[in-house]
Amino acid sequence: MAGGAPGGIARLLDVLEEHRAALRFDFRDRFGLSLDDAGDGYTFGEAIDLALELLDEQGTRSHAAVRGWAYALSTTEQMLQHLVELYAARHRDTKKQPQPVTFGWPWPVESDVTDEEREALTQQLIARSALAGR
Repeated sequence: MAGGAPGGIARLLDVLEEHRAALRFDFRDRFGLSLDDAGDGYTFGEAIDLALELLDEQGTRSHAAVRGWAYALSTTEQMLQHLVELYAARHRDTKKQPQPVTFGWPWPVESDVTDEEREALTQQLIARSALAGR
């Protein structure tokens, strides 16, 4: 079937219905287009392509809404947040502030492994690391 997997348009329509506000905002913000103009100002095919790009682009409200995040956070913003947290952790006074600084993340915190499994996996990564033992 041309144009992607069967059911793609139906799935996109479900996403549009469920996350209409985020897609409307992103269409205006990113493209200067109204979602309501699809079919008149631009084709439905273009609207589908643009919507799929918004869903794939991590810094958009559409991406965040579909994934259940509290807010949008781009890859660049994530890296900056990591750097600030690392800097704060490195330079904190552990007597005054025993816990590292964290700003939190927008995605739901769900663990699919136990603490013991996580520790075993961490040890496997350390053992395979090119920097192990340094």
